[in-house]
Amino acid sequence: MSLASLPVELLFEIQLSALSSALPYVNKFCYDAFSHAPVSLRIEYLARRHEQPHTISKALLYPLCTPEILQQLLNRPDNPATVPPSLPRRFFRNLQDNSPPDGWKDDSFPLPLLRVLFNSGRTPNPDPNAHKALQYAVAARFDQLVEFLLARGADPKRSGARAITIAIEQKNLQRVRLLCERRDQPKRGKKRKLEDRVDVDTEFLRLAVKRRAVDIAEYFVDKGVVPDMDTLRLLGGRSSIR
Repeated sequence: MSLASLPVELLFEIQLSALSSALPYVNKFCYDAFSHAPVSLRIEYLARRHEQPHTISKALLYPLCTPEILQQLLNRPDNPATVPPSLPRRFFRNLQDNSPPDGWKDDSFPLPLLRVLFNSGRTPNPDPNAHKALQYAVAARFDQLVEFLLARGADPKRSGARAITIAIEQKNLQRVRLLCERRDQPKRGKKRKLEDRVDVDTEFLRLAVKRRAVDIAEYFVDKGVVPDMDTLRLLGGRSSIR
């Protein structure tokens, strides 16, 4: 008897016992069956394959872990909030290569999964790896993700403020401001003046001048940065970038 002769339901039961990562790829029949497997089977497979307290962190490594599946895994009574899950690198490392032709949207991967994860209260705020995710998001020009991560504690000062230097090299003033400034979201009344996330310095100004990002250089000067001698040499001896 071959696998192709088995009822699909029995094949699913075998998988829940074997927990094999190879079974769905044995032949076309298995591949088609598991490609159309119900959500309940996928949830049960992930829950059984990876025991607590690391079920969520491990489940996030799988492309089959959709927002719906993640939410149901989080809601399982046998999934207590003990060890906070970490953000997998697969969410971010290939963003630059996978930029959509029509641009990033609010529902572009991985934002829907991140919203479920952060809204569950399971992820530490700030996540200790969020600054790396922030750098990937900036490099990919994924501003919706940049804003999401900043709002949840990602620190643009980490790793030598690499996220900001990437934005300067991109010559994108809006992205530089997004990283440097805090944004108030007032419900009513006057908008509050908030302290910046980053104290800009001559290193940022020098890089902006070197990249000929004039609007960014002017922004840093308006922030009170005074050009040092190296920056003035880049300016050709001029005392102003304007």
